[in-house]
Amino acid sequence: MCLFLPAAAAGCAGRSADPEAEPAQTLTVPVLEPLPEEPAPAPAETQEELTPEERLQRDLEKGQIPWADAPRIGDRDSLIRYMRRVRDHHLTEAPVIYTDGYMADYEEILKAVNLAYIDFEIRSEEKDSRHVLYMLTYYPGDRVAQAYLSGNTNCLNEEERLLYDDAVILVEEAAKLPNDLYRELFLHDQVIGRATYHNRRERVGVPRFCTAVGAMLDGEANCQGYADAFAMLGTMAGLQVGRQSGFAGDDEHMWNTVFLNGRWYALDCTWDDASYNLDGTEYTSYAYFNAPEEILSATHSWEDYTVEHQVTESLADAPAYFYLTEEATDTFFGHYHQTMDLLAADAAARLSDGARYVYSMAPSEPDRFRKYTDVAEAVDAKLSGPLDYVVILTNRGGYSFVTIDAGRPEPAEGEETQSGISGQEETENP
Repeated sequence: MCLFLPAAAAGCAGRSADPEAEPAQTLTVPVLEPLPEEPAPAPAETQEELTPEERLQRDLEKGQIPWADAPRIGDRDSLIRYMRRVRDHHLTEAPVIYTDGYMADYEEILKAVNLAYIDFEIRSEEKDSRHVLYMLTYYPGDRVAQAYLSGNTNCLNEEERLLYDDAVILVEEAAKLPNDLYRELFLHDQVIGRATYHNRRERVGVPRFCTAVGAMLDGEANCQGYADAFAMLGTMAGLQVGRQSGFAGDDEHMWNTVFLNGRWYALDCTWDDASYNLDGTEYTSYAYFNAPEEILSATHSWEDYTVEHQVTESLADAPAYFYLTEEATDTFFGHYHQTMDLLAADAAARLSDGARYVYSMAPSEPDRFRKYTDVAEAVDAKLSGPLDYVVILTNRGGYSFVTIDAGRPEPAEGEETQSGISGQEETENP
């Protein structure tokens, strides 16, 4: 993952006396009761009448935070809560008065708040405090989603407008689907279908491949680009989507979180896109489609302070997981099986019924199903007749994930073949 770090009253005229004039008549002027006094206007809000939290909320809603109301912060947790609120209100500047000798590492802010870029200026330093102004840069996908939800695209630049127009077409297609799960699946596949994994060590600004622009318009992106693209599309489609920064092995990484039916799940389009490590074979995996922590933690890790949405822990508590969902009766969704033998039998039955794709998972059995050929032979033994198909076997975290494609009778160049069966396996991602 790329982290790009820095180096707001009329008067009345009387008649003159005339001695020749007729005697003045006496007028009786009624005595009027005085008008009731107008109630005094309510005094304007004063800082003393609002708590610091109320002043901050008022300022956030107004889109600005004056120094007089800037929070005084002396620890990381308080700073993260504040910066997340600033982000949620789409502010581009955030003043902070650091106290007790504390000042945050800006990399910690990036990881916990998931901004595209952050810069800062130290405005003043005193013995016990430091005044710092942060300047926030949002991902293009965030800006496009906000423009869509607000109905105001005037803030988008030309490139973002192209991204907006493209995203609207996909979101309108997603809206035709029966529920949020199908919409999520459609958008997940659109991101993976558009993007090919790509990463470079560029350190100038925010490179396109680290954003939805790279993923959706250029066709190449790193994990940030995949996550930005899905966050944009999911938010526009009405899903509640977040981002999570962490690690895949020793490498920095980013993925999404999705809220469905009262639970948070992990969704990693980057790792579900197998095009980047299967010799050009472009197969989509669903191991990280609404994955619980039990699946995710086998390959991903993260620091506690970066967690904004705690994903559900176990398979037993993950009814929206791709391999467990009630929609598994749909021939597209994956099936979970207690054993690899049951997996092979079900796959053979579905292939015999004409299914093009079969997605399945089961607890790993390394003594019996170590290679894709082991799976293929078990499936072949249960087929009523010969059938050419491709098997992809992935073993992660104690589970085996199997993808079978019966729509490619000719193996791709470089693939091994056996009795009309071709396939590949992997044990871990780079």
